[in-house]
Amino acid sequence: MSYTVAVERDAPQADRKPIGAGLLHFNTRATGDGGFQTLVVLARAAEGGVVGGAIGEVFWGWLHLQQLWVEESLRSSVAGSALLAAIEAEALRLGCVGAHLDTFSFKARPFYERHAYEVFGSLDGFPAPYTRYFMRKLLVERDATG
Repeated sequence: MSYTVAVERDAPQADRKPIGAGLLHFNTRATGDGGFQTLVVLARAAEGGVVGGAIGEVFWGWLHLQQLWVEESLRSSVAGSALLAAIEAEALRLGCVGAHLDTFSFKARPFYERHAYEVFGSLDGFPAPYTRYFMRKLLVERDATG
């Protein structure tokens, strides 16, 4: 098979789709069906507008928390904690044993640490002069063998 390699900054979704599908197929052959599910938890104002939310994916028994955002006027309230608790509870209901996420030194690391997340890796200078932190939390206790 012959091929060419080229950088395509605006490649259409149809050209991107085979990459994700191929990787998912490869990973599924190695690990089994990951049970991929998207979770969305929303906080809505009385008039219905979204004032916060959490988005994550559940696969291979873990929640990957991709985004958690709360409108600035609610950041000193318990809204962020409520969103985090809700998405973790749904992940637990779906059988997850843990959750993982990434955040930056200029963002929410202390917030997640207050909720029992721990740093398991970091990338200094990303973006400069900050640090990107990779965090995890066990949602269920594991026995000595697990």
